[in-house]
Amino acid sequence: MIYLLAFLIAVGILVTIHELGHFLMAKLLRVKVKDFSIGFGPAIFKKKIGETTYKLSLIPLGGYVRFENEKEFFQKEKLYKKILIVLGGPLANILLTYILFVFIFYFNFSIPKDFFNKPIFFTLNISSPLNVYNNEVIKKINEKPVKNFKELEKIALKEKPPYILTLENNRTLKINTLKNIFPYRPPIGKVVNNSLLSKAKVYGNIKFLKIDNYSISSWYDISYYKKLILEKEGKKEIKVKVLLLNKNKTKDVLLYFNSSKVPFGVTYLYADENVKKKISFLEANKLAFKALITYTKKVFEFIASIFKAPSTLEKSVGGPISIAKYSGDALKNGLNSFIVFLALLSLQLGLLNLLPIPVLDGGHLFTFIIEGIIRRPLPENIRYELQIWGFIILLFLTFLALKADFQRFIFKK
Repeated sequence: MIYLLAFLIAVGILVTIHELGHFLMAKLLRVKVKDFSIGFGPAIFKKKIGETTYKLSLIPLGGYVRFENEKEFFQKEKLYKKILIVLGGPLANILLTYILFVFIFYFNFSIPKDFFNKPIFFTLNISSPLNVYNNEVIKKINEKPVKNFKELEKIALKEKPPYILTLENNRTLKINTLKNIFPYRPPIGKVVNNSLLSKAKVYGNIKFLKIDNYSISSWYDISYYKKLILEKEGKKEIKVKVLLLNKNKTKDVLLYFNSSKVPFGVTYLYADENVKKKISFLEANKLAFKALITYTKKVFEFIASIFKAPSTLEKSVGGPISIAKYSGDALKNGLNSFIVFLALLSLQLGLLNLLPIPVLDGGHLFTFIIEGIIRRPLPENIRYELQIWGFIILLFLTFLALKADFQRFIFKK
């Protein structure tokens, strides 16, 4: 029931915001709107206010704005008005994403607890000459003292490379990137079910003491020495000494690896521990803008990956069952998780709607741009043909999404 509820809330909000974008832009430009509908199909509820009939329709997977004299709108309306009205929907979804990000950052901004731990240098490159500095605590960066990783990060943002690190033993290290600076993490984790460690009868919370003959000082040592032993020393088995924290006793196990990519099967114990921090509204807006740019890039990278490898499309798409599943899971995890999910889904809806596929907003925008170039409206028969091809493409994508949903959640392939 929670999945259906989450689905209806998520889709209802996103569709309403999208169609409101078109509607309000039309009103702003004094273009008459005949129908404003949330959903497709027969109307469950409708009411006429002024020139517009507002509808709540049966099928909640979309909506539409229908203009007075629709044919005249496409043929005779000013080009800039048509472009702005079409852009109104996607821009409304992108704006919603931004507002939700601001909300999350302003009211629920938190940072990982281990950011208040001491900063250390660490490289996972087993061939790097810099690995002799692994686990060394950083006391200063460019002669500025730091007490924890958060302080170092704040100072580093204002500095330019190269960075001069002063280490605990007063040695200095010159680096051009901050990718090898981490907050210290103790080598403590929780064993994952059906992992190598659990199969060796190691369960619960553990602390790594030794991997073969190497003493473990930090969480990063675990991956480093595993890689060193399997790839550089060429071994297929690793002796591990751990402290069982629940029982306060040590245990030695021998683990066999058929590949260096096989994990021990342990997650960092304090990965989900965060500290809430109050930030200004301006700072929340800055962070929201950065997040918007970051996730916009990810959407475009996803689109580019589909064009590079079209065979991955079926595995990458998701339909209504996917939305219901992920929205329900997010709602179960709390309001914040659901808001983040809603923000990301809204961004995807806004950006993907701009693809130049007929029947999508991007398809209309593309035809309007063509009209601007040729300085006349496209003939009605060409517009009709484009719409038909658009529906065919959309039906094909819907089929792939539903097929992926059934394979993922019903047949579980």
